[in-house]
Amino acid sequence: MRRRDFLGVLSGAAAALPLAVSAQQTAMRTIGWLSARSSDTEREARSLAAFREGLAQTGYVEGRNLIALWRRTI
Repeated sequence: MRRRDFLGVLSGAAAALPLAVSAQQTAMRTIGWLSARSSDTEREARSLAAFREGLAQTGYVEGRNLIALWRRTI
């Protein structure tokens, strides 16, 4: 292998490396749920289940591509 060929391959690999690394990273979205109701009520549980189902229908799954924070306000 000639020096010029070697440098061409080396520079091509160096240029492609950042593209390969950035393609592997997935964006983690963060969403918050604030409620004045207690989380142990049946109504609140149904609301949360429906909300999670809606997120799943749009492709967001908690722990895979979504971080969900659930808080009760006082």
